[in-house]
Amino acid sequence: MAASSTFGGLPGSVFSAATDINDSGQVVGRSFADATQYAVEWSGGDVIDLGGLPGAVSSVADGINDPGQVVGVSVVGDRDYAVEWSGGSVITLEDLPGYTSSVAASINDVGVAVGESGGHAAEWSGGSVIDLGGLPGSSLSEAESINDSGQVVGFSVVDGVTYATEWGGGSIINLGGLPGVTFSGAESVNNLGQIVGESDGSTVVPEPSTWAMMLVGFAGLGFTGYRRAKAGGAT
Repeated sequence: MAASSTFGGLPGSVFSAATDINDSGQVVGRSFADATQYAVEWSGGDVIDLGGLPGAVSSVADGINDPGQVVGVSVVGDRDYAVEWSGGSVITLEDLPGYTSSVAASINDVGVAVGESGGHAAEWSGGSVIDLGGLPGSSLSEAESINDSGQVVGFSVVDGVTYATEWGGGSIINLGGLPGVTFSGAESVNNLGQIVGESDGSTVVPEPSTWAMMLVGFAGLGFTGYRRAKAGGAT
């Protein structure tokens, strides 16, 4: 069995969770203390409060790339702002036109970030935001992960059903799920194009573009409110 380590949290924290790790071993996530959720980084044995936007009541770090750029969400009032922590600064990533809420979930080594804005899967690159769209008829979509080739995975909701979704090469692909199940969602993609996620009761590891073997148990849907629940407080 592999060894495990406890990171701890900020002073006075009652809850902490790690969400991502880069190849240098830098870890990011959240720490809940004084009735507030803080975006944090664990590096070199230290727990670092990454801060948030001015007036933020809560922040969560969701993703980190190998150069050390971090993305996540900073909540000011009742509004979610997608943010990037880079070079000691907290940078706001713009919303899609017409929307006033965004969350960044992942950033690749080229500095392209993905997440959602106004319930639409979104991509931030070179100072611009792009609506990635969703499967036909979708009412909600979110990008969860991006690899260094720009392949993006996440989920789309169509008629109340959540489908694992891949964006790449100008196409939006329904990745499907395990036989006989309804819900699925893709959580991460590596540079080989391998995708992992959940399929109504199981975690699955597909070959590129093909769902395959079952691994560990998973209960419940939990996709559509996931980011907001994380930003709103520990559960």
